Amino acid sequence: MSKPKMLIQNVINDYINNKLTITECALKYNVVPSTVFVWVRKYNTNKEFRNKFDLTKNVDSRFSDIDEGTLKYTESDFKGLVDELVTKDIIIERFKKGYYVQNELEKSDAILLLDYQVIHILENKYPVTLLCNKMNIARSNYYRWFKKTYGDVNNKKKKKKDQRTLYIKGLDL
Repeated sequence: MSKPKMLIQNVINDYINNKLTITECALKYNVVPSTVFVWVRKYNTNKEFRNKFDLTKNVDSRFSDIDEGTLKYTESDFKGLVDELVTKDIIIERFKKGYYVQNELEKSDAILLLDYQVIHILENKYPVTLLCNKMNIARSNYYRWFKKTYGDVNNKKKKKKDQRTLYIKGLDL
């Protein structure tokens, strides 16, 4: 490999794989920053230019098909990421409330009440079914607690409507 080609490869490799900025690459290799910018832009846009350099050694294997413009993630990868995210959010909310559960199957009543509160906090972000499954709580128990604690929201609206109807009927129009 010729020296200029090797220089370009090293600069692009440092920029892409080692996450150096264009200025840092220019200083490291004693090259004008605008030249580094042109090389990087050519590498990103020109397939022929990219094929001259082998930078796949340090690249994550999931990105090996980047030339085709698609990444290969399976549905199970996505579900696994969502599962991890839900678990971490549950742990964070539990820490905010000042407790940690080591065994999901052996919870005291006080811990269950705190878990219901965590579900209530996270239900705007995730489905209640998913949260209940992750925390090993029956969904019906959560809804029973919710109804006792906050009352039936639909029932309150119905009572107000009934009260308005009774008031109007009492006016003798």
